[in-house]
Amino acid sequence: MSADQTNDPAVTRFPNGSYGGVTSDTTILYSVAMRSMEETGAESVTIHLSGHGPNVDNPTIFTYEMDRSGALRFVSSRPGVLPANSNN
Repeated sequence: MSADQTNDPAVTRFPNGSYGGVTSDTTILYSVAMRSMEETGAESVTIHLSGHGPNVDNPTIFTYEMDRSGALRFVSSRPGVLPANSNN
């Protein structure tokens, strides 16, 4: 799936097949996750969420797993910032 198919130019596909981007629209997050599972045949995807703002230097990163039904399962949280190409 190319970034333009997500309808969000802020979404980038990395060479390893993962995606990264910044969005405040959860509809885009959901559609990228579902499309990724559809294209790869995966049963679930890992999603990292963090809050960013002018006064947020080290936001908490929340990791979730989303399955094909759209259900989210909390995996972990940690302080810090995501690397540019996270595959964790």
